Amino acid sequence: MRVQSRWKMAKSKHLDRTGRGPKVRARQGLAWRRGIRAAPSLSPVATAVELDSGANKCLWNRTALKSSAQSKASQQAGGQEGWRELPGVMSKWYGSVSDTVSVSIDRVWEVAEFGNLSRWDPSSIESSDIVWGDGCSEGSIRCVVFRYSDGSPGSLYERITEYDPYDYTYTYVLDENPFGYENYESTFSLDDCGDGRTTVNWSFELDPMDDYSRDNIVGHIEDVFQRRISLLETAAYD
Repeated sequence: MRVQSRWKMAKSKHLDRTGRGPKVRARQGLAWRRGIRAAPSLSPVATAVELDSGANKCLWNRTALKSSAQSKASQQAGGQEGWRELPGVMSKWYGSVSDTVSVSIDRVWEVAEFGNLSRWDPSSIESSDIVWGDGCSEGSIRCVVFRYSDGSPGSLYERITEYDPYDYTYTYVLDENPFGYENYESTFSLDDCGDGRTTVNWSFELDPMDDYSRDNIVGHIEDVFQRRISLLETAAYD
């Protein structure tokens, strides 16, 4: 499996917004639809932080957490490359991963079915049942049941807002979640590389969280997506 650098993608795809068709632009992640380039994330980590969310507890991995004030000061000072504030527009946190797997695009799309998450990530997902709709159209909702690192159960609900099987892409939002994410939206899409190879793109955005740094939250979500893409490739061979 070959990992494509987000910066390489940014140079090859993001620099020309107007010279490409809507299909290509849609695959650059949600940030382009808002007219803002996705900010980069820092990396995975080492210490655990416990986040209380009602009856649920979430354990986060993190690297040198900046305080919220430090993070905001860094952003305002232009300390994070690629971050840009727009007048009158609420800030968002963006992230994305993109890996190339040695599996045909049709096979990847089949395994990555919206209600199929527990099949290719059984180690952390107990079930991902479609509770509304057919799982392959706008409005479909899945209930994802998982376990935290301490073994306690958790669940969340995700709803499809855009679905295009011809373009191999869908976008979904979090309707209910125990993590404190607000206005979370994610896009999953595939690119055919030929010769039985496919590039899997996964991007997301959410509102900033007051008590946690962007690097911590975005890095954590990117780590989860990176791991799931690897598991997706493995499941596609079964």
